[in-house]
Amino acid sequence: MAATTFVNPGQGTEVHLGHSNSVVTLNETNQLSTRPGRLCRVYWFSAGTAWRVQIFDHASSNTNPIYDETSPAAQSMRDLDFPIMSGVRVVTSGTTPGQVNIIWS
Repeated sequence: MAATTFVNPGQGTEVHLGHSNSVVTLNETNQLSTRPGRLCRVYWFSAGTAWRVQIFDHASSNTNPIYDETSPAAQSMRDLDFPIMSGVRVVTSGTTPGQVNIIWS
């Protein structure tokens, strides 16, 4: 099942951090974006067991890693605000999936 993505429908200049919120709850690969933008936050709602989240700045492959973390404490937030040049690709793997929200534009 692909990530569930919620997009801010508002028009005009973006004045908040992040335009889209993608919820990932399975071991899978999700291509969230294929254009330049920003990786704003990673919010670990639940950590799972030995669950790894990798995020790449690439439109089609697992190259140019920009974030990699395995099962931190639940309710952890990472404020990143990284510029993205090619796209946002999320790869998750591990024993038991948790839930992570990826905030991006």
